[in-house]
Amino acid sequence: MNNLQKMSKTTNQPFYKKTWFWIIIAIAFIGLLGAVFWAGKNSTSNSATKTEEKSKRKSKPKLISDKLGDKTTENNMALFQIYTKIKVGDLMQDGKGGSTYTSVKKSLQSGPSKNYDSETSGIETTVAKWEYDDMTLTFIFVNNKVVRSSLTDFRWKRPANKFTRKAYKKLSNSTTADEVTNKFGLPDEITQSLILGNYKTTYTWYTGIDGGVGSSVALDFTGSRLTGKSETGLNN
Repeated sequence: MNNLQKMSKTTNQPFYKKTWFWIIIAIAFIGLLGAVFWAGKNSTSNSATKTEEKSKRKSKPKLISDKLGDKTTENNMALFQIYTKIKVGDLMQDGKGGSTYTSVKKSLQSGPSKNYDSETSGIETTVAKWEYDDMTLTFIFVNNKVVRSSLTDFRWKRPANKFTRKAYKKLSNSTTADEVTNKFGLPDEITQSLILGNYKTTYTWYTGIDGGVGSSVALDFTGSRLTGKSETGLNN
């Protein structure tokens, strides 16, 4: 058999006996397996995502109540309590007695959302903000110690509007901070500072107010005594 005959015989073999045919089949099969695998993975991933989204829609943050029945979430209550335990130092004594920057981060279990240096009345300060879904905690540091703090952007869910104009008028310089919070509930916003040994605190209520949209009551305390008050939008 000459070479031409041998080539002819090889060429005349059925295609399914050819080596290249089975290589093509193998490649196609592997590709098919890959497509099935990724389709299944994507399907599982999409299913998990839909389940998670459905779960999020169904689950709402659990609300808890304080002694007056005012409600907020567990996380908000925890942050509120942490805030009240952070100490404010005396501005005129380089923050003496105030919580340190490190201790504030430890209490809040994270660094601030925003942090920048500033200058107030010639005193170099650091302003640090922790921003959450329902509140913002802001601290001003001098000499690495808190000298001013504020809790803002928070709102309680209250069962009744206790802050009426009549109740507001009864507040006097003999009224203490504890008397106010025991009657009207904890404030929605707080600002604290310490200057020359005098604690200055402002409590502001936006909820539980007998008034229209935008109504508020702000009370200023020196130590524990009421020293100033203002209101906006209380009904007559």
